[in-house]
Amino acid sequence: MNKKDIIKKALQDNHLDKENILNKILYEDEIPQTNLISPKQKRSRFVYSCISIIVGLTLGIITSYILITDIFLDDSKPTEPIKPIDYNNETIQIMVLGIEENNNKAVIEHSFIKDEQNLVLKIITGTPGVQINADKLTAIIKNSGEAFELSDTVLDEVADITYPKPLDVDFIFEKYYIPAVNARYENNNGTIVIVEDEPGEQLSLEELNLVKKVIDSKNTEEFYCVNIICFDPEIKTSDLTAPEFTDNIGTASTSFATSEFVRKHNLKLAAELINGYILLPGEIFSFNNIVGEPTIPEGYSQSPIFENQKNPFESGMFGFCHVSTTLYNALLYGGFEIIERYPISQRVTYVISGMDAAVVYDDEKDLKFKNNFDVPVKIVSTVSTAESTITIEIKGINKNKDIKYSFSSEKTNSFTQSGKNYEEYTVYRTVTKNNIIIEDKKEFYKNIYLVFLK
Repeated sequence: MNKKDIIKKALQDNHLDKENILNKILYEDEIPQTNLISPKQKRSRFVYSCISIIVGLTLGIITSYILITDIFLDDSKPTEPIKPIDYNNETIQIMVLGIEENNNKAVIEHSFIKDEQNLVLKIITGTPGVQINADKLTAIIKNSGEAFELSDTVLDEVADITYPKPLDVDFIFEKYYIPAVNARYENNNGTIVIVEDEPGEQLSLEELNLVKKVIDSKNTEEFYCVNIICFDPEIKTSDLTAPEFTDNIGTASTSFATSEFVRKHNLKLAAELINGYILLPGEIFSFNNIVGEPTIPEGYSQSPIFENQKNPFESGMFGFCHVSTTLYNALLYGGFEIIERYPISQRVTYVISGMDAAVVYDDEKDLKFKNNFDVPVKIVSTVSTAESTITIEIKGINKNKDIKYSFSSEKTNSFTQSGKNYEEYTVYRTVTKNNIIIEDKKEFYKNIYLVFLK
């Protein structure tokens, strides 16, 4: 056993006194087993005790000094600060490029998938893009030197975040909006057929706005579904009746008994061209477009026509205005919407004054009307040579059989202008429903006619 072990064991056993231990340490003598001590031994032990106390105190002071010096004093040489790395150093450039490659990410915009089977629009939320700011990152590396570490804090500082574009509700709604298609009639080479309706589709605006609100909050799921709502058109297939041309909606008949042969010839050709013409609901009829330009190669003949001169006749294609006037009267009695109409320059005798309609191809004077009924209509034109009459009927399904139209006119003014005499005639309309007057002789329109001097 060495000395340290002995002291330790002695203290543990606690059966030896300190003086015996000190004797053992100093003289390496055996610890006496007797209690008889001589005066000389007592003096020696006293001296030794004093010495041990002094030695112990001295060692304690030295040890304390060393500990205090280690704790509070730092006699080491000051360390040199880490030198910043040069901005142009190739190492920095390589580090920045590597960080950019590993962290840059392009923004992914929101996308849409239409599920036709389940009638939903799947909105797949986009993801933000990340772009490392090379200038900021380089500055941080340069200032940090070799102690640089790429932490989340550094990334937050140097990363520029680009979010997907906000949902444009109006744009999305319009993009996926499909208008309903009304059932309608079509003219298939003279045969009227019914084309079935097609339902429309639109997104639920309520759900679409809710999805936008959630996505804008940046607290989003991977995708959202918006219901597609189907809706019916205004006119369904079941609303249309099979086309029939049995009812007489409007009719007019005029006489050409006093006309010469050439005029009758032209009149018959024009009447044949409009005969059987079918107008679908909403369609507009143009007399000049259907009859065309009256030329000799087309089979027409020259005949007298009205002109605004003293001599009311000169060579031309006469007879067309007689047909257009008869058609115009049939339209008025049928309640059709007149789009375009011009009066003849002089009063005619085959209709009441003010109820005529001029057509001149070169001067672009036309007779146009719209089929404002919800069923197809057909123009039926009949020329009776024996009776010298032309009759025009507008045929179809008359849903307004209880409504009747009647017209009257009267001269309301006469005047002279630039050496020419004119007369004004006002046309009045009366409308009855179930024989009850609902519009009594209401002014319809005015016409100005040139009065020729004989």
